[in-house]
Amino acid sequence: MILKQLKYGAGILALLGITACTHEDAISVTPSEEQETILSARKSHIITRAGDEVKQFEEGTKYLLYANRGNEWPLYNREGIEQANNTIGYGSPLVYDDTPISIYGVTYGTPDSPNKAPENTPLGVPMIAEKVTNNSLPDLMFSNNLIDQTVSHGYRLEMDFKHAMSKLKFRIVKQDETEDAEAEKKLENATLTKIQVKGTHGTGSLDIVNGKWTYVEEEVDLSVRTYYDNTTGMKVETASQEVPGEMLVFPNEANEQVTISVTLTGIGDSEGEKTVDYRLMEIDEEGEEDGNFQFEMNHEYTLLITVLKDEVRTIAIAPQVYDWIDENRDDNYLGQPVTFANLMWMDRNLGAKSADCENDWENCRGYYYQYARNIPYILDKEKYDKNNGVGQIYQYLYTYNQNGERVYCVDDERPIVLTSATIKERENIAVYPGDDGEYRFISDVNQGGYWMLDENGQEESFINEFWTSSVENHPCPKGWRLPTKEDFASFLPEKQFSTPWSKVFHAPQSYRGSTLNYMEELVYGNVGGQKVFYIIKRQGRTDCYRIRILMKESTITGKWYFEIAYFSGNEKMSFMNLTTEEKFLASMKDGTFDWSTPSAIMEVPACGFIYPSNLHILSGDGINAILRSSDPNTTNRLYANWVFYLRDDKDPFVCGLVFDSRKALGDQIRCVRDVTAEK
Repeated sequence: MILKQLKYGAGILALLGITACTHEDAISVTPSEEQETILSARKSHIITRAGDEVKQFEEGTKYLLYANRGNEWPLYNREGIEQANNTIGYGSPLVYDDTPISIYGVTYGTPDSPNKAPENTPLGVPMIAEKVTNNSLPDLMFSNNLIDQTVSHGYRLEMDFKHAMSKLKFRIVKQDETEDAEAEKKLENATLTKIQVKGTHGTGSLDIVNGKWTYVEEEVDLSVRTYYDNTTGMKVETASQEVPGEMLVFPNEANEQVTISVTLTGIGDSEGEKTVDYRLMEIDEEGEEDGNFQFEMNHEYTLLITVLKDEVRTIAIAPQVYDWIDENRDDNYLGQPVTFANLMWMDRNLGAKSADCENDWENCRGYYYQYARNIPYILDKEKYDKNNGVGQIYQYLYTYNQNGERVYCVDDERPIVLTSATIKERENIAVYPGDDGEYRFISDVNQGGYWMLDENGQEESFINEFWTSSVENHPCPKGWRLPTKEDFASFLPEKQFSTPWSKVFHAPQSYRGSTLNYMEELVYGNVGGQKVFYIIKRQGRTDCYRIRILMKESTITGKWYFEIAYFSGNEKMSFMNLTTEEKFLASMKDGTFDWSTPSAIMEVPACGFIYPSNLHILSGDGINAILRSSDPNTTNRLYANWVFYLRDDKDPFVCGLVFDSRKALGDQIRCVRDVTAEK
């Protein structure tokens, strides 16, 4: 990251100012050794959709801080306190030296201090002990994202705090007996009186370095904890209701079974009290039990209790990442934002759970979005691979409706894909999570580009302005926004090119960009055996900088990604005399151009897009990277919008900053920090 070198007073871990530079801002120097590290603390969020702020902690919040450098702990059980200006006072400051430093912390997010780690083994891993007291657990949060930090990471570092516990909530619903004869109705007076959770731990110790709980072996009788207990009870309705309360529990191990005990009255012929224990089990695609259900840390689980005539059972468990509505997958954190080409970008696509495209390519796949529609579509990769992707993509594509239920875009009950011709008008279609209406992916007709038509068969008028008219109307988290075509132009070549483009070396080109209106120079193609673009941005200006875009293959054969690297520049730089590949390669060795020490790197996975209309496929998976902008094409192709589009294959495609991507496609999104939003 490129960070301004400032000097702060001793004893302050200062707030990372999450602001982005504009395209006109100059870039400052990187820090040096002996520079104080500057930290901030915030609640970690996954990247899914807007709706929650990226939250700082309140003034007076207490932390316990730990820092490891080699074989020493310069911070161990050091108390820090959140200040009014979002800094943390903590005593003697940390400074960089030639040894990487890893920084950890715990907090309750309140003025209460967490339990300290034992001091008897200060060179070991800090362990934080917690226990159930009066049927409750504290909301312990921990941070372990700052590992092996050096001067190259910059002096401004941000600690993401995750919840160490699992949170449980319950809903309840009963079978609809409206059409039954009076004599057959057994649930008319069904009333919930008690819910208990059995089999979770009563004590545990958190390894904050590795983010793992350990439990004492002699804890044979696991606890029975009461979630809800009311003798008057709660009448069960045919519409799902939330049961008051919530419960924090220790995550359970694979060999530990958790049981939910539900007590009801007013059911059956006698309408007496009935208690049912339900074992929580993983269920595979065939509906068979597949081991104990495991609660994960930093997840919130809504358990739906369904009361049927013949039984009471928990038939749906909807895991969500704590503090955010999400689908059933592992933690997806915002990660470390990248200050890149004068803007602050998320380091991954919206919904992805990794930013490491080389070693964790599949987990870098985010959600797919149609233009001006905030419904995230998730690829069921396990199902897709099991069937070799045979058939239309919609059977492998799902989302969640307003009730938290998984909805596939095509299934056995609804085998026909929705199209803009078969479903029309805004009130019939869910545009934002939580809306009433249809949640399935909507195909355009004959590649027309439109996924929503009005009663006259024209595109709904709100679509072009929806993502830009309000900070609430896009899928990025609060404080972030969708990129514009100008944002993409800050690092993409401002000209289009055709595939395959990496067969040969393309001699230098000089031109004025049509979007930002700056001169730039470009060399691309096969350069030293690499598929690469070299760009001088703002050529001839004092705020000139350089971009290198490498197309690289991940550790999975056939799965590619684009590594975009930022380098400083000066107004005298030019490629124009490097007319051959040999001359260009020589310029890397003779000191003319340094391409070995980028100031920042951003990776974009080539995970394709959802191609509706006549193909109905996941197109270009592994070779095609496409990211949506917020900008529609308002001139010659009204069905389209501007996108980042890079690929290289044998078929002829126009790539670069492209203005004719159909709005009905399902594309990935990468968010940018919004400096106009409330912080």
